[in-house]
Amino acid sequence: MSKPEAKIIAVSNQKGGAGKSTVTTNLAVELAHRGYEVLLIDSDGEQQSAMVWSARREQVNENGELPFVQVTHLPAKNLRNVHRLRDKYEYILIDGGARITDEAHAAVAVADFLLVPVKTSELDIESTIQFLKIVSLGMKRNDELKVSILINGINEHTVLGQTVLEQLEQWEDFKLLKSRLGQYQAFQDAVSSGMGVVELGTRTAVKPSNQVRALCTEIMEML
Repeated sequence: MSKPEAKIIAVSNQKGGAGKSTVTTNLAVELAHRGYEVLLIDSDGEQQSAMVWSARREQVNENGELPFVQVTHLPAKNLRNVHRLRDKYEYILIDGGARITDEAHAAVAVADFLLVPVKTSELDIESTIQFLKIVSLGMKRNDELKVSILINGINEHTVLGQTVLEQLEQWEDFKLLKSRLGQYQAFQDAVSSGMGVVELGTRTAVKPSNQVRALCTEIMEML
């Protein structure tokens, strides 16, 4: 019996520093821990953050205790053919590059689910609004695409955090996820170690680990 085709999840936003690679690598690790075969595609032609993370993961995982996450780099011209890999994996995650590049357009074109992480500054909000307008055009060519917004790095106890929440909740065209990722040093520690936050095993990683698990579950339930 053949296994179901892979679900393709793209994580993208034109604003640099939105946390795309952090979100993508942590989702990939969590899915791998749940027993799924995962391919992580780094489509950023400049920074290639996911490829750097993968190299670090190979170093810390010499004994094979951590679950395997396949990571590769694909340019836009190849990214549009990623559907050919659906039968080889269960989840394909695309770490989208910053700015409106060919890679970002290609990711929107092939994805089943587009996750748009957004930080809580006015600049981030304005940039994300512009990005979503372009996504709306892409949805006309991929009418089955589901798009959700993830609030990343928020401190809900500040006035700014509350203001951003109220502003995002007014968007009607795109779903605002219930799951959120807070500002935790553990996320940076995990990325710099080639790991997911769920693998750190420290007290400071407990809350962010629970947030990643909740995010993963919410996305899986929508697919």
